[in-house]
Amino acid sequence: MAGEKGINPLELLSALFKDVDLGPVAKEIVDGDPKLKESLAKKENSELFLKKLEESYKKYKGVLIGARLIDSWDALTSGLNLIMSYVLPGLEKQGITVNIDKNARKSLSKLEDIVEMIPKIPYILYYTLKTNDFMAAPYWLAAEAASAFLPAWIGEAIDIAPLYIMRANKRFKEEVKRAYSEALKPAAASA
Repeated sequence: MAGEKGINPLELLSALFKDVDLGPVAKEIVDGDPKLKESLAKKENSELFLKKLEESYKKYKGVLIGARLIDSWDALTSGLNLIMSYVLPGLEKQGITVNIDKNARKSLSKLEDIVEMIPKIPYILYYTLKTNDFMAAPYWLAAEAASAFLPAWIGEAIDIAPLYIMRANKRFKEEVKRAYSEALKPAAASA
């Protein structure tokens, strides 16, 4: 098929490192908090909010990009594990020869669980130190344990869920609101 462009892995990888469009994030934060929405009616408050949004993004950029990388890594390794656990045995049932025996597939599946954790441990430490969110590590480690010990189709569904980015986004939004509220206090005290 002439003229068709294939998937460029470098473009996919660079998409993981792109900056977040802060407009929709700001809207989510504001729409979820009626008091905040009301306070932004004043132009100076609106400008202050945008400033705190940008400052918080600079502070949390590594956390957000890392979460995207971890969740993408999870999706990739989990997809491979699902193929090993379900697609290959399904092909065998259809009479198609697969040159990986059942025990090797089980071993590769367990190896996948270990390989999957390699980037997660440093990220969890980084995230915890950067955000002081000490509840994230037990949450993520419990999800990892569940995904490793439950049947593959359940465990991989847990792994494919964007748990890291959801937590990082939540923490980032909390930081924006906290920074904005803190910045408003001196102005409120002098008024």
